[in-house]
Amino acid sequence: MKTFAKYVPTIAMPHMGTEYKASSDTLRENLYRKMIDYGVENVIADHPHWVQNAEAYNGKLITYSLGNFMFDQMRNEEVARSAAIDATVKIDVDGVDMDAWNTIGEKCLAQQDGDCLDMVKSANLPKLKLTWTYDYHGTTSAQNRIPRLAPEAEQAKIGQRLNWASIPSEMKTSK
Repeated sequence: MKTFAKYVPTIAMPHMGTEYKASSDTLRENLYRKMIDYGVENVIADHPHWVQNAEAYNGKLITYSLGNFMFDQMRNEEVARSAAIDATVKIDVDGVDMDAWNTIGEKCLAQQDGDCLDMVKSANLPKLKLTWTYDYHGTTSAQNRIPRLAPEAEQAKIGQRLNWASIPSEMKTSK
C-alpha cells in the first residue's frame, strides 16, 4: 500500500471490524489512520453490518463501516440501512504530462499483468495531485430487500451515525 501510494492515487477498502457495533474500535482507528499515514487517499471500509462513524484524519476521509447496502439480513432497521459515499475528485493537471499518464493507463488496461507500477516508476511521472469532496446518501433495503434512498428522517440518523457534521466543510459537497 505504501509503495503504490507513493506513485499513484490509492484508495483502501478494508473489509474488517466488529460486527453489529455502532462505532469503530481502537484497533481499526489506528490501522486505518496508519493507511492514511502511508499515503492512501481515503479509507472506505465495511464489514460490521451497521453504519459506523466517519472521520477526517489529516485531511483525508475514513469511513469505518457503510452498513449493508445489499444483504440478506433484514431482521431490523440497523442491518437494513447503509451509507453510500459520493466522492468527487479533481485532478490538478498543471505541469503534468497527462499524455504520458494516459499512455501508461492504456498499456495497463491492455496488459493487465501487474507491471503498471513499474511503468509509472520508470516513466518518472509525478504523483497526481487530487482534491476530494464527499457527500453521503443514506439508503435502506428494509422493504423488498432492494436498496433505495432512505426517507429524510432515516437519512438524518445515518448522517448522525457517520458523525458527518464533524467532517470539515471543505471536504464536503453541499447537502
